[in-house]
Order: sequence, then C-alpha cells, then structure tokens
Amino acid sequence: MSLYEAYETNADKESNGVEVQFPPNKDGSVPVFIIASTGKANKGYAKALEVATKPYRRIGVEAMGNELAEKVFREVFVTHVLKGWHNVRDRSDMPLEYTKENALKLMTDLPRLYQQLQEQANSIDLFKDGLREEEAGN
Repeated sequence: MSLYEAYETNADKESNGVEVQFPPNKDGSVPVFIIASTGKANKGYAKALEVATKPYRRIGVEAMGNELAEKVFREVFVTHVLKGWHNVRDRSDMPLEYTKENALKLMTDLPRLYQQLQEQANSIDLFKDGLREEEAGN
C-alpha cells in the first residue's frame, strides 16, 4: 500500500460530512449521523476550536477543568462536525428533530454516543474515497 492509498482523503467529505449508520431503532429505521472530520481539512472546525479555547489559553486549557472543557469541545463538535441526522429518536422513542439544542442534549445525555462519533470523525478511513466505495458495493 502506498502512502497516498494510506493517507489520502476526500477533502469534500472531510468538510461536508459522510453518513454513519447505527443499529436499528425498535421500528426498524436506521439512525444515521452525518459527520465531518476533525482533521485539518475541516477548516471550520479548526477555526472554531481555536476561537472557543482562546479565552482559556492564558490560564492553560488544562486549568479549564474537565466539565468546562467537555462543554466547549462538545459545542464545537455539534456546530462544526455533526452536520445532521436521520431517524434519531428521543428517550420516549419519538422522532428527534436535528437542531443544535437537540444535538447538544443528545451528546450530553449519551456521552458514549458522543465518544463514538468523535472517534469516527477522527478516523481517516471514513473519509477515503476507495474504502467508502468498496463498502457501498458490498
């Protein structure tokens, strides 16, 4: 495998997002999250993270405390990485409209989901053309 095959990604996918499916809901519908990359190709994310953490640089991001840091990073994630969703349901199994407020609540209520989406957004493989096309063909 060449370096290009290993590391080249689709910049459009990195900034505009790709669909990531999750296990089906009770009614059989499949929850889908549209996520962009947290890599450098997503310039909006990088800039927003810089702006959001700027007030804390003097004291050091570590001094923010975990709770505040998580809140800041979650907000930037929801605003610049999470691009939308389909077939997502709330705790009562009712359709949950994609809004920033609903996304923040969902990511706060379900930290493991948030963590998994972060991991996906950090995955280089998700934003490669070849791999996604091969998966679509199978």
